[in-house]
Amino acid sequence: MRRFIKKLIIFLIPFFIFFCVPCFVYYCSGEHISISDAYKRQNKSRSILYSKAYSNMRNMYAFYNVVQQKPKMLILGSSRVNTFIPDDFNVSCYNANTNGIGMQYYLSFLENLEANSALPEVLLFGPDQWFFNSEHKIGYDIDTDIAGYLSKADKIVHINTYAIKQIWSDLLIPKKINISKIFSSNHIGLSAKQHNSGWDFKGSSYDNTFIPQNKCSYVKEYHQNILNQIKTNIVFDSDYIVSDKINETEWVTLLNIINYCEKKNIRLLIFLPPFSPEIYEAMITSGQYEYLADLQTRLMLLENEKNFQLFDFTYMPGTKPENFSDGHHGDPFVYRIITDKILSVYNKQL
Repeated sequence: MRRFIKKLIIFLIPFFIFFCVPCFVYYCSGEHISISDAYKRQNKSRSILYSKAYSNMRNMYAFYNVVQQKPKMLILGSSRVNTFIPDDFNVSCYNANTNGIGMQYYLSFLENLEANSALPEVLLFGPDQWFFNSEHKIGYDIDTDIAGYLSKADKIVHINTYAIKQIWSDLLIPKKINISKIFSSNHIGLSAKQHNSGWDFKGSSYDNTFIPQNKCSYVKEYHQNILNQIKTNIVFDSDYIVSDKINETEWVTLLNIINYCEKKNIRLLIFLPPFSPEIYEAMITSGQYEYLADLQTRLMLLENEKNFQLFDFTYMPGTKPENFSDGHHGDPFVYRIITDKILSVYNKQL
């Protein structure tokens, strides 16, 4: 019997290691922590950052924080608004940058805030231009059931087969996971602990890898690759798919958002985020991106009819390619310029 048990133990050791090692990484790094628990921890210590590696819960996290904090000003949009710093504005503010899903998601976001008595007084809204590209397809695998976010906020996120496989894959890549960093901070999530980056209590995105990235050859190669795709009219990147027409469904939904804000007495600031100047010039020169000019023209004309302010930073000739990590995500230098210009108008009209 002892011999059998010994053999059984030896047989089970590999399975034990296979499951226990990923579980150690997952639970010790805080990947399991619920949204509500994360909120409580960050509320107690504002230095704690939140960023998980194996579950995409950013949108739920943002919505929950807005409902709890009920800020007077809300920054809402895709990842291209995540560099705005809420403390730059002289009112309570939260940056609810989310994964870009489309205009209907943002309208639903606002409607669900209203259902929870959390609508802001001021909305700085930054949609991606390609939401209005009739050829663009949004393919994020994200929970868009905003009405159900709050009921899920208390749930612990246990490890699953995807996480187990991905953790083993990451462990096999040299220096991808530094075990010592898991215990070196109170940050929540493996990404936050590994890179000391993520979202703080007000939604500010701290990415300490951004500036070094801009200096590496990879960013220059990526930027050049996008330029080559545009110039040769052989585009693989979904964000730069050519189109001469606006997606009318998305446009109508934007009109609904504008009308909604007007009806609810929300001061609306619409922000069009920047491209790298070289990439924008290449798109315009190609003549294959007429939807961009159409979008800008429509918004400028609409601004005269509706109650909102337009801040169009699509083209920023004073910036350089190295100020953009991928051709369309500006660095802190870019957003310092943008914020100062917005504030110069915003503060005058308070």
